[in-house]
Amino acid sequence: MKLIAFDLEIAKPMVDGVEWSEQRPLGISCAATLTSEGQMKHWHNGQNLTTGGNFAFGDKMNPGQVHQLVAYLQGFINRGYYVVTWNGLGFDFDVLAEECKDRTWAMQVGKMAMGAHIDPGFQMVCKRGYMIGLEKAAKGLRVEGKTKGMHGALAPLLWSGDLSTASPEQLEDIAGFFEDGHNNHFAGSRAAQDLCLEYVGQDVQATMNVYNALLEQKEVWWVTAKGTICKKPWKPIIKTDPFDRLLTVEEALRIDEPNTSWMSDPRPRSAYFGWVKALQQMPERVITL
Repeated sequence: MKLIAFDLEIAKPMVDGVEWSEQRPLGISCAATLTSEGQMKHWHNGQNLTTGGNFAFGDKMNPGQVHQLVAYLQGFINRGYYVVTWNGLGFDFDVLAEECKDRTWAMQVGKMAMGAHIDPGFQMVCKRGYMIGLEKAAKGLRVEGKTKGMHGALAPLLWSGDLSTASPEQLEDIAGFFEDGHNNHFAGSRAAQDLCLEYVGQDVQATMNVYNALLEQKEVWWVTAKGTICKKPWKPIIKTDPFDRLLTVEEALRIDEPNTSWMSDPRPRSAYFGWVKALQQMPERVITL
């Protein structure tokens, strides 16, 4: 089976405590793709790759560069590959479609996200009513996970160098990347942007690791927020014809709705793909979300 893992990092530093969807547009600082054959590719608005300078001092990818990424993914799909993400339906593909700034390209992203796309996190939502994070899944499956010390909220701060919205905890985390802990000019530097590329690259590697481990082990146990082992593992549905694979998004949607009455605020499936439905209802014009 041929796979290509995909992940992106946003460009806009987030205001802590505000839902990400209320802070749009987010932009894309960088992205990464990784094929099942081991071909890694990074995507960004880089300019000074050979001079050792900053890529573009925090500039986000422009629509043309986003289109190139979409075309790249589509090219692999046309050759029989499946795109693999973790929560890509509810976040990465949503942001990717928005940053196309064009309805035709965005519709292509929506079709891609619903069709030849395997999102184990979303499959878990369809079966259990919730998903665990990529790192929890990696630890539960005993495979290499995300870059230690990094997390998604730090990436736009490190890439752009804009620390105006950073919380004290985030500033402390960023200081941990400096040898002396006091170099406030580190954020936005080439070294900081390289760290973001390492992070997004490790995310696609972790996504591929988790996917392959799920196929092999056929279940995942994890440590809950209370610090205890979950009561029962999640066992993904695995198709076996013509080869073993997890369900695509469209196939996962056929799973019967789980009982979520025990949850205080369950997130419905539609919250993950509602952006696709919204695109289908938009007029034929340039998207300015």
